[in-house]
Amino acid sequence: MKEHLLDLTADDMLKMEFYSQSVDVFWMKRKHEYPKVAREALKLLVSFATTYLCELTFSAMVDIKTKKRNRLQLENDLIINVSKIAPQFDKLLKNKQAHPSH
Repeated sequence: MKEHLLDLTADDMLKMEFYSQSVDVFWMKRKHEYPKVAREALKLLVSFATTYLCELTFSAMVDIKTKKRNRLQLENDLIINVSKIAPQFDKLLKNKQAHPSH
């Protein structure tokens, strides 16, 4: 594995590719060429991503709980805070107005 890592660091084309795209895409492309190194790199990336998402969610929860204490549905607020998809509030409001009992 050390030899493969040295090969990777010595290859200028791979260095340029590494800096021109996201880290996960780079290692996915190296899976067949350097399977052991790529597998270890991807393990670290997955661990970081899940830890990051947990910390992001916890921070959002702390913000909601301290600034908006009267909010009863923490789950919905967390989803909005953590999701990368922007909620379509206009559609939600139209739906709420069409069905006021919900």
